[in-house]
Amino acid sequence: MAAGWIKISRDLPNHWLWQDAERLKWWLDLLFMAQWEDRQWLHDSHVFTLKRGQMVASIPFLVERWGRSKPTVIAFLKLLEKEQMIERKVLYRQTPILTICNYESYQALVDTQVDSLFDAQTDRQADSQLDRKKEIKEIKEDKNNNMAELSKLEEDFEVFRKAYKGNKRGFKAEFENFKKKYPKEWQQIIPLLMPALHRMEEWRAAASARGEFVPQYAMLQTWINQRRWETEYPTFVTPQPQSKPQEPPTRNYGGGFGGADY
Repeated sequence: MAAGWIKISRDLPNHWLWQDAERLKWWLDLLFMAQWEDRQWLHDSHVFTLKRGQMVASIPFLVERWGRSKPTVIAFLKLLEKEQMIERKVLYRQTPILTICNYESYQALVDTQVDSLFDAQTDRQADSQLDRKKEIKEIKEDKNNNMAELSKLEEDFEVFRKAYKGNKRGFKAEFENFKKKYPKEWQQIIPLLMPALHRMEEWRAAASARGEFVPQYAMLQTWINQRRWETEYPTFVTPQPQSKPQEPPTRNYGGGFGGADY
């Protein structure tokens, strides 16, 4: 069914259809299905022009659409024909055409000023609803993306917290302290923590191997509060073993037992 609206007369409550809610619904359904402009139509291998106020609607189609028996639907259509509200005919022996009588009288193509204002208002409301739905969708997507990003950051912080060998508290206490200490930059700091921890451990291992003093681990809260991920550690160069100098070759001055070479 095409989008849009149809005009309904204010006299409708005085019509006999108003007394039967089901048949009133069927009548409105026919008005909704009717073409609002001439249109080329293909049915049963035949192309023809479907006029304003017309539709292709067979008895079996309406029976299925309205969920009532065939005799009930036929009786309703005959009643509408008797009241000169519709006309029915068959094209090419198999194409049932149903026409709304006097369609032009209350569904005029030329809109009144009130109709035009209503159209403009309806369009603005529709556009506003679409914009609002789009805005809500974008907000939800941004929220989901932010939640995923925050979850990843929390996971990275917990990996760092577990890897740190000094005294520490639970995840919640350490994470809340971290965010409170750096409220504007904590998201940018988290990716720096594990690389800094690796550098610190490498320096401690190298210093210990050289027999140098290695301080105890600070509490994790102290490590964070003092921004120790910015600490620069000295680089140790492992000395290369020197090669042993070669001795000069030994000369033989003797020729044998008690003899001499001349």
